[in-house]
Amino acid sequence: GALTHLAFGVVANVDALVSGRGEIRWTPDGVTSDGVFRTSGANLAAAFGPVSNLSGKIRFTDLLGLVTAPGQSVSIGEVNPGLPVTNGVLRYHLLPNQQVAIEGGEWPFASGRLTLDPTILDLGAAKPRYLTFRVSGMDAAAFLQGFDFENINATGVFDGVLPIVFD
Repeated sequence: GALTHLAFGVVANVDALVSGRGEIRWTPDGVTSDGVFRTSGANLAAAFGPVSNLSGKIRFTDLLGLVTAPGQSVSIGEVNPGLPVTNGVLRYHLLPNQQVAIEGGEWPFASGRLTLDPTILDLGAAKPRYLTFRVSGMDAAAFLQGFDFENINATGVFDGVLPIVFD
């Protein structure tokens, strides 16, 4: 129940097996907690589109507060915000108050690279989330092969910036 509430509006339809270990310690000085959890091949529906084959390990420095150290990463088999992007890596860490620090992300894309700029996402508030993707070395012909267009051809290598708002 508690995790479902925290994830509401961020992810849904999660199909994953999670394994790991967490510890909560009560002492006269207070409560501390930590833990490490892993998943492999997870599928889910995210606010920005379906995600498949997500795998990674997360190390909590505050399990009760859902806070991690910097440098967490997950591999993503495919994410599809309207155009499938495959074989990526996302680096992040969880901050207090349901915030996620995106440290960056990278995917191969149409013979080039798609990268995600660092940002902070507030998952605890119903407000727009801003992400900036950068495309470098994208081959126009390879990009168009991802669609079922007839009679459309393009050539050239492109670089650009894709600011996206998810709300």
